[in-house]
Amino acid sequence: MATQTNINFGFHHSNWKQLTLHFAITILIGITLRLTTFQESTVIASQLGSERYLSKTSFLISFGFTKAISNLVVGRISDIWGRKLPHVIGWGFGILLGCSLLKLASITTTSSDGDHTDTDTTNHHLLWMTYVFANICLGAQQGWTWTTNIFMFIDILGPKNRALASAISNSVGYLTSAF
Repeated sequence: MATQTNINFGFHHSNWKQLTLHFAITILIGITLRLTTFQESTVIASQLGSERYLSKTSFLISFGFTKAISNLVVGRISDIWGRKLPHVIGWGFGILLGCSLLKLASITTTSSDGDHTDTDTTNHHLLWMTYVFANICLGAQQGWTWTTNIFMFIDILGPKNRALASAISNSVGYLTSAF
């Protein structure tokens, strides 16, 4: 005969470790978003010119499209594989994001040496492609990590509190990215 275990959903003392871990991960995700957008906006504005409409909207286009697709994929995969693997995959995209930001910084330092040559066009193209790739990585990282993080928080608070879990997770993440 199966025994029934008592699961304490919500803000209970028995869940404090999981809740603390959830908030720490949410803060890290928000910091990743803030640092990335800060790094990219300063580099792109100085190198590609902030007056271009495409340079102003490309972040939203590549990031938003990738995050939307990631959210759809992660929603289904998290139910099949569980929460941990998709979350780890999301942080794998975060590693790619960090590498692309390092590349972005190295391109800008090599292209600002003074003389304008044919390599400026190559550097400009490489800078643009790295910028788009970084935004795709950011969208995937945010889609995979933030979505699974919300699912994990719903798992902690229980299905009756899923709207509260989503609201708290998004509030903590976006407040962190605002500072």
